[in-house]
Amino acid sequence: MDEETIITLYDEESDAKSDFILEDMQEADGKVYLLISPAETAEGEDPDEDDPDEDDEEYSDTAFLFRSCDRKDSEFTVLENDQDKMYITSAMSDEEYQKAVQLFMDSDRYELEQTEGEEQ
Repeated sequence: MDEETIITLYDEESDAKSDFILEDMQEADGKVYLLISPAETAEGEDPDEDDPDEDDEEYSDTAFLFRSCDRKDSEFTVLENDQDKMYITSAMSDEEYQKAVQLFMDSDRYELEQTEGEEQ
């Protein structure tokens, strides 16, 4: 994925939408795994909100891993042009999570490292 792709995650429970950069997608065992990172705050947003630069610094090297799932199991809906595109969740067993991380690590595209508290 050479061109930056912005996706919108919609949380139905809180009726909130957030933009993320779709870093990569991998498919294995009939499931799609998404590696996403926070998108930079767009100009012209509410100036009363927290300083976006603070958030950018805090999450500048953060990525999140999700997998596709059925709607009933989803945490978020991936929206494209305000249309449902995919349902995703971060709920995975430790084994599935490690396999998904390995998919992205094997791509030689990233220098991924686990954060404190994650098992190797």
